[in-house]
Amino acid sequence: MRTRRFIFVMAIALCLARPVAAQSVSLAPCWRPMIGVGIGPAVNGDRNGEGSDYDFSGKGAARDFSASIDVPAGGEWAARVEAGSVSWAFEEHDYLSGNLLLRDRVRLKRFTAGAMKSFGRPCDIPLRLFAGGGVGVYRYEYGQGGAITRGGAHVFAGMDILLGDHAAIALGVAVHFVGGPDRKPVFSELFTPGQFSVGVKFGF
Repeated sequence: MRTRRFIFVMAIALCLARPVAAQSVSLAPCWRPMIGVGIGPAVNGDRNGEGSDYDFSGKGAARDFSASIDVPAGGEWAARVEAGSVSWAFEEHDYLSGNLLLRDRVRLKRFTAGAMKSFGRPCDIPLRLFAGGGVGVYRYEYGQGGAITRGGAHVFAGMDILLGDHAAIALGVAVHFVGGPDRKPVFSELFTPGQFSVGVKFGF
């Protein structure tokens, strides 16, 4: 009699375990390593950053290119490594006469690493919201020659519109806090560029 009860209990346990196991397997692809590329406008916020690739005088908007790798770190957290590049034209003018004193194109390259947290339930709907921050190395390259490297930090947020388990459309915003180059025509002691990007990601 006891043997029959034991077999009956084990049969019920196995039946209940199957849906749980199936659910755990289905959750695995919801947060996988992804490689992404993006492009979008970036503004520099500098007093002298008036020129741009977009020719929006006084706005300082330029095309920013980036590539990133997102690696799950457990639960809702993931690590992100990103590299990017953007170029602005800076113009220094005489304060009284307004005459142009110096003009140069400065390219800012970056390599950053950070952590981000996912919000919501991406396994239930094809949408992942996330936010995070990190630190990085930033390099100012001057068109007239010379380069200066500074450290900095950044915060970012965005969303991934999932197209199955292996692809996504990515939207994101970020603000960087970088030590100024201490070289004209860049004016800022604390350089704070901001960016918006649209791109694609591929999971593996």
